[in-house]
Amino acid sequence: MKKTLLGLMLLSAPLALADFTTVRITDFTGSYDKPDGRATASELIIPTQNKSKIEVTLQGDEKGYLLSFNNREYYFENPPAIINDIYTGNWKDLNYVTSGRRLSASIGTFNSVVEYSDTALRGLNVNCSKARMFENYGHQVLDACLTNSKVNLTYFKTSSSRKILNILEELPGVRASTTVVKNGTITISNKSFNMVAEVDIGMNAKVKIEGKTEFEDDKKRVSIRIDKAKASFLNIKNKIFDELKKSESDTFRVQKPYLYIMLK
Repeated sequence: MKKTLLGLMLLSAPLALADFTTVRITDFTGSYDKPDGRATASELIIPTQNKSKIEVTLQGDEKGYLLSFNNREYYFENPPAIINDIYTGNWKDLNYVTSGRRLSASIGTFNSVVEYSDTALRGLNVNCSKARMFENYGHQVLDACLTNSKVNLTYFKTSSSRKILNILEELPGVRASTTVVKNGTITISNKSFNMVAEVDIGMNAKVKIEGKTEFEDDKKRVSIRIDKAKASFLNIKNKIFDELKKSESDTFRVQKPYLYIMLK
């Protein structure tokens, strides 16, 4: 009996250690005008709990951003390029939870200007299951969402269409100043992903992409392998790599069939 109890304790110990840090953000709504922003939330647990109305401010400088709330301050140095590319933004009903071995996130609406392009998003939902144990919370999130996850997107619109036009240019009727994505779904199971979305760029096309995703902790990078990519009847795999090759940087590399995102 003692051996049985000891065995159960040993089996359950790694599971307990593998749980996410409990984080909860509820009804996060606000606006951003580079480099400063302001928002409110009805509940914030990071990791202590506060259920009264919470005021959050964001102030930027040449190296990063200072996030302040409830007399606490967090400084984020060298943010991802996508953050630096956002000039203005406003969002409503952002919710985020990590608890046990689950992560869930959702955004009601998000509108922004990114690199002089108007962008609008509605109905984004993300669910991930924790896979491996990392001391770094951000690495936990990356590993979970790149291993087993489901992403649903109701609507996305951008006035920046040049790259997408270049990829889909061989489809008949492609011509538009805006790109609209509807009913997008990304499913990742044991690091294999399948993406399906309806794309409107002067004509409608169903885009399907398959491949593998992985967080490579030892190399501090995210790897994405694209195995198949089609828009309606057109094979767009080579077009995707050709177009993304133009956007290579210190933190983004294209080595067909892989895309690599380097973490600072």
